[in-house]
Amino acid sequence: MEIPVWLAPDRRRLPSLKGGKRKCPERRNSPRFIIRLPIKIKVGNLGKNISSGIEGETLNLSESGVDIILKSRLDDFTTFSLIVESPFDALKTDMPVELVWTAPKIKERKFLYGFRFLKLEEEQLLCLRKLLYLSGNLITEQVNRIIRLVSKPTIIEKVRGFFIEDLKDYLEGLINLEREMYREGPNALGQKELNKLNNEILKKADELEGIVGSSIILREIKRRFRLIVSGFAYQSLIVKRASDKPLGYPGDYELLENIYDNQALSERIGFYFDKSFLDNSYAVAVRNRKDKMKVVLKEFINNSSLPLIRILNLACGSCREIKELFFGEVASQNRVVFECVDQDEKALEFAKQSLGKLPENIEIKFSKENILEIIDKPSYYSNLIGKQHLIYCIGLADYLPDRILKKLVHFCFELLYSGGRLIITHKDVDKYKPLHADWFCDWTFIPRNKEKLTNLVKDSRIDNFSTTIGRDDSQIILFLTLRKH
Repeated sequence: MEIPVWLAPDRRRLPSLKGGKRKCPERRNSPRFIIRLPIKIKVGNLGKNISSGIEGETLNLSESGVDIILKSRLDDFTTFSLIVESPFDALKTDMPVELVWTAPKIKERKFLYGFRFLKLEEEQLLCLRKLLYLSGNLITEQVNRIIRLVSKPTIIEKVRGFFIEDLKDYLEGLINLEREMYREGPNALGQKELNKLNNEILKKADELEGIVGSSIILREIKRRFRLIVSGFAYQSLIVKRASDKPLGYPGDYELLENIYDNQALSERIGFYFDKSFLDNSYAVAVRNRKDKMKVVLKEFINNSSLPLIRILNLACGSCREIKELFFGEVASQNRVVFECVDQDEKALEFAKQSLGKLPENIEIKFSKENILEIIDKPSYYSNLIGKQHLIYCIGLADYLPDRILKKLVHFCFELLYSGGRLIITHKDVDKYKPLHADWFCDWTFIPRNKEKLTNLVKDSRIDNFSTTIGRDDSQIILFLTLRKH
């Protein structure tokens, strides 16, 4: 069951929606299920004291609304409520809905309407979730679409087992957890239960990944996994942003600020998914990376006898480590100039505002530039940026292919003064496998370990240098320091 990203051309928008076209692609918080069930629409007009009921059936159904076909046309009605014939009594009681679109086809005697649920009661929402997620229709359809790509019977069986057994058990666990949360609110036991559920399904997912092998099939499996779990996981504002990638790439400055703040933002089961994301090993390592970089900057500045210290921060984002650096003790009274470069203008503006007033000997310059353009025009940008004593980039190298990363290392090395340092951070694939980020958020990294990163630097057309490698406290993130002799 695909999430629809279209709106039929003959459907008329109601004035209450302010006109205009639906954005495409549509990003729902939960999937829309193609499902046929008998329904009755109770209609009324308060001003004219009219009320009646019209029978029909659902075309598709989601947690937020329903598209239906009715046996007769809706005219002159202002209030609506829906009754769905299903195994759940809670769905057979009135559910208030709002008319969103209408598309009557008079010749065919088909009267199509779209409604939005106004406010579902707790039991109605939970029963609707059971109807949608556990009836088998959604999961079976996704499995059928995947196995069209598979030729080996053994892999087909593994895919079926993962979706129809493991994933269905996972969804049932989420629904039960949500029921408990409605009753008791968020608590430590509930968080522990979600973490357990996530760990179990990701362990099964990792096993499946090891069996399937084909990147094309795996990509489809993960895409349909995300579609199925989206109704729960994307109640988390943090997980949804990581998945949506509104700026076109993972790990934008707003998401990283959420990770740094380490505070859940969402309600209901989204709160648990927030916490699960923030407590994940990678999020912990990101906070450690920022803290370690702050210590490196502090020691570099305090231990330098240079009258002017020039530091370049590539892909600077929100500059959180610089902000926190100057909340602490920086003993140097010498002049320090930071050149902060990022392609995101909003990130630069946020950094300017959040840094506030700095010590008089500290100057920060901001430049909106794209890293790919910089390395394609090295001579121009070398003159523009100028020589540096320290260059660092955190959270960038993980996404750059070998060819691009080599060019970046070469460019930065040429910018360094003699004795200058280049610091590159990189996740160590031997220490961390991004299952949570990959399966829930389609957030992946280029896998490299200590040896691959070191060899890549050595193969970057530079000489007369030495390297050392450290790690953050979690041991997940490598800190490679290159020193120019």
